[in-house]
Formats: sequence, C-alpha cells, structure tokens
Amino acid sequence: SMSRLDVGVLERAASRVRLARRARTVTMRWQDSGRPDGGTERRPYFVKGYFDEPSRFAAGAPEAGFYRSVAPTLDIRTPRCAYVGVDPDTGHTVLVQDDLIAAGCRFLSSLAPYSPAQAEVSLGQLALLHAGTWGRDDIAAAPWLRPSPAVHLPASFPPDTLQERLSDGRTGGLPPVVADAGAVGAALARLGDDPSLCLVHGDTHAGNLYVDPGGRPSFTDWQIVHVGHWATDVAYHIASVLPVDDRRRHERDLLRGYLGALGRAGGEPPGWDEAWDAYRSHLVYGYYLWAVTIY
Repeated sequence: SMSRLDVGVLERAASRVRLARRARTVTMRWQDSGRPDGGTERRPYFVKGYFDEPSRFAAGAPEAGFYRSVAPTLDIRTPRCAYVGVDPDTGHTVLVQDDLIAAGCRFLSSLAPYSPAQAEVSLGQLALLHAGTWGRDDIAAAPWLRPSPAVHLPASFPPDTLQERLSDGRTGGLPPVVADAGAVGAALARLGDDPSLCLVHGDTHAGNLYVDPGGRPSFTDWQIVHVGHWATDVAYHIASVLPVDDRRRHERDLLRGYLGALGRAGGEPPGWDEAWDAYRSHLVYGYYLWAVTIY
C-alpha cells in the first residue's frame, strides 16, 4: 500500500523514482512470504523501471536477471532488491530496491574524486563478483544475458559514425592514434579472442558507484552485466576512476591486489605477465564506451 508519496523522478536509460510515505517509508506486502508478520515490511524504497522503447528497456533484462538469480548468491555489496518484475510480453522491468540515500549512502559521479585506496576496495568487490561466477556454465547460459557491448555496439557505430564521435572535440590533446576510428575499432575487435571467464559488471566508472556510511565503495547499475573477461572490469575501473598520474603510479599495485583478492575468493588468477597484457589490452573497452556515449 502506498499513500501520500513524495516522488522524485530521474530519466536516463531507466526511470528512477524515490518513494516516501511520511517518514520516508513504503509498506510492501508479500504473498506466501513465510514471514511471522504476514509479509509486511515498512522501509524507504527506490523503484527503477524500464518502460520505454525496446532499445532502452532491453537493458532491464540483464539487471533484473542479475538481482534475481546471481546477487543473492554472491558476497558483494550492492543494493538489496526486494522485488524484481519482468513483463514476459513487453520486456518492461521493475526493480524495487532499498533507498540508499535514505540509508545514508552517497552516489558518486564520473568526475568524483577517487583515491587509490578506494580503488583497492572497489577492485576487491569486483574480485568477489568474478570469483563467485568463475566458470559457471549455468550463468553463461542464462537467457537474460546479452553479449558484451564490445560485440554488439560496433554494429550501431560503424567506422564513420565512430569517427564523428572521436572528432567532436572529446579527444583533444590525446595522441592521434586513439582518435582514429580504425585503430580503436581494431583494438576493440581483438578483445573478441579473449576467453569468457566470469560475470563482469561491464560499466565500472565512478558514476555507477555509491559510498556507504562507513565509506566503503560499492557498485550499482548492472544494466550491461555480461559474461566476459575479468580485465574488462579491472582496466575500465582503474582508468576511469583515477587521475592519470595516480593511475600511472598505482595501477601495477592495484592489479596485483586484485589478482590476490581473486585468488583468495576462489578465482583462477593468471601469472603477472599474462595479467598485465590483459589489463593493457582491455583498456580500449572503457575508452570505446566513452567514445560512443553522448549525454
């Protein structure tokens, strides 16, 4: 039951609504919940829905599948999802999550200051995600997963279109080779030869992070989660959250820390040379997503 709602709506790929009932709570009643109170829960909630044209709400299926089937099996910090609904006819998706702002969390932006110490913590979260899904055929075959953006986005951004984006001023000051659509596309295509090892978040910039009241960074927005290579997340994350000088000084130590965390969590970390090569080659993934994005 919901009454006297305070509603804040944010439109991006999904519609986002914060709900409040007087003390910023909403009552949810569950059928066959087995709860002693008959299935009633009162707390602040955040509703995220994919209701628009198929090209946008298709992103809801991976996120819904992740929260429904995978997140409960992993020891990672991510928003508690009280309800996941997917319309089988339209593909429209609704997620009812805890209101993290009401819980004292702070969402970051892509320009938010971020330290190497914070990156070490968030890489630890990625290590838990990767290790917890390492080699799991049941996840790889899940019908709600989509291919990596590195596979399906180039069809939407042929070389001429990609070159337009790279030539719109965003690459000013960068070496000419990374402003060349042919070079960027070829580097991205080579990632297709890498093995798919685990589930990856796929969009690990700071704008998809929140910091809890204890200061710990955690990931949200699992819209392009997919089965892929661990370096996709690690390279994108380190390169996008740290200033260039910090990245250059700390990336080797951060990668070593990630590999150690991956091994402790049950994954299969490669040797250093293989890991370093994978990290460097996968830097193009995040760069490509940045290149084709317009806000």
